[in-house]
Amino acid sequence: MKISHNWLQTFFDQQIPNPAELEDLLTFHSSEIEEVVKVGNDTVIDVKVLPDKSAWLMSHRGMAKEISVITGIPMAHDIFKTKPVLSPVLDKININLKTANCDYYASALINGITVGPSPAWLVERITALGQRSINNVVDATNYIMFELGQPLHAFDADKLATENNQYKIGVRNANEDEEIITLTGENFKLSSADMVVVDAMTDSPIAIAGIKGGQRATVDFNTKNILLESAHFERKTIRHTA
Repeated sequence: MKISHNWLQTFFDQQIPNPAELEDLLTFHSSEIEEVVKVGNDTVIDVKVLPDKSAWLMSHRGMAKEISVITGIPMAHDIFKTKPVLSPVLDKININLKTANCDYYASALINGITVGPSPAWLVERITALGQRSINNVVDATNYIMFELGQPLHAFDADKLATENNQYKIGVRNANEDEEIITLTGENFKLSSADMVVVDAMTDSPIAIAGIKGGQRATVDFNTKNILLESAHFERKTIRHTA
């Protein structure tokens, strides 16, 4: 897990230990350090997160909480301390889970967006961790994953079928030898052990669940409306497919 020292600092008002000191503290208290690398004006710490700690250390927020406990420096900025104001549940999205390997799936419809290049600060944050900048929407989903540990995926809503102005999204196990072209243009042949997200109107795959989106509903610079996915997929299935 690559962690940006500058990013960690944003959770605190007080100065946190420098990268060398953090390396010693984390090694002594919780995690092995694979590598410490200077990237521009930042330092990236590559942390080997042990399986018993992966539930909370696979994000910058989780690592900030760990550092707070170790050092006694209070976290001053934690998004989860503020209760979000949520919009009403929409009947425009119907979700059908047909596999026990997905126990939670949430989707939000966001209309009227403008897709373009990401701001410099966002590009700097994600590229320091080795993530290529794509556009502001895709980069924002990756930012949330690095920040909070929750993977997100955005689909171009206008590339999905609707019935009576309603989207239908499904999650199921793939059919044997079912194929999908991913957003990078690669063609994958799947097995029944894999899991896919589908446009349930046509039962056609739009993503390999938890791994990579499909080309069919990819977000591009012409995208105006998106369906945003946040889900919990069973880890063993994801590891097997990956």
